[in-house]
Amino acid sequence: MNLTPIDSARWNELGYCWSDDRLAKSLRFFTDASKRSQATIEELENRLDTINDSIFHQQSTYPATFITVPILVDVCQKLPYSLQKWIIDMVSWISTQRGPHGDLTETELATYSKALKLASKRSEELFRQHCDQDSYSKLILLGAVAILNGWHRIGSKIRHGNEEDFHVCNSCDEELINQGYAIRYAPGISMDRYLNCNLDASPCYLTPIERVLDFDGQQTPIVAREKYLKDSKIAWLIQLASETGNPKIVSWLQNFFGNGHCPNCDAEVVLGLEG
Repeated sequence: MNLTPIDSARWNELGYCWSDDRLAKSLRFFTDASKRSQATIEELENRLDTINDSIFHQQSTYPATFITVPILVDVCQKLPYSLQKWIIDMVSWISTQRGPHGDLTETELATYSKALKLASKRSEELFRQHCDQDSYSKLILLGAVAILNGWHRIGSKIRHGNEEDFHVCNSCDEELINQGYAIRYAPGISMDRYLNCNLDASPCYLTPIERVLDFDGQQTPIVAREKYLKDSKIAWLIQLASETGNPKIVSWLQNFFGNGHCPNCDAEVVLGLEG
C-alpha cells in the first residue's frame, strides 16, 4: 500500500481531532519496530487509545482518519491479539461512517479502499483463531467480519448483541417486537440477574435468551429458523461460527436472525433482518 509517511508534511494539511502532534507521535511509535517490541501491552494500549481519540473521537471522522487507517491495518499483524482486535473493530466502525471526501488524493482514496479489503481478510483470520470460545471478543470480531463484508446492519446488531426490531404480522396486523440478547454473564448467577451482574468479577461468555415476540405484554418464545438459503449472509456467518467451535454464538445468531411465529395467530413471521 502507498502509506503516507509519518514525517510527511501531509499530516499538517489534513485535520484530525487534536491540533498538536500526539497522533504523529503515537503512529511513529507503532511503526518503529524496536520501540514497539520493547513496549508493554499497557503502553501500546495507551498509544492506540490516543490514536483512536485523534481520528475517531466520539465516532467522528476527519481527513486524517482515512490515511491513518492504512497504517494501522499494515502494522496490525505485528501486534498482540488484543490490539489487533481493537484495530479491526475500530476500522470496521470507521468504514460505516461518512466516507472520505475531497480532501484526499486519488492515491490516498485507493490506499484506504485497499486497507479495508485487507482488514476484512484479517477480521476473519482473527475470528478463526482460538481466543476463549464464545467470548465477547468473538462477538466483536464477528460483527467486524460482517461490517467489513459490507453487511453494516447485520454487523451492527451482532456487535451490540442486544438490538430490537419491530414488525407487523402479515396475517393479523398485530405489531410485534423481536428481541435477542447476547448477554455476558458470570457463571453461577441466576438468569434473572444476568443483566445486573458484575462483569469485571468473572470471565465473560455468551448465552442466548430465547428471542421473543411481545404481544400485549406477553412474551412468547418463537422457534428459530434453522435452514437458510445457501447464499444467505446469516447462513455464512453461522457456518463460520460453527466451524470455529462457537456453539453459543451459533445459537444466538439462529435465535435472533431466524424467522418465528406470531403469538396471536401463529402465522409465520419473516423477520427479514438481513437487509
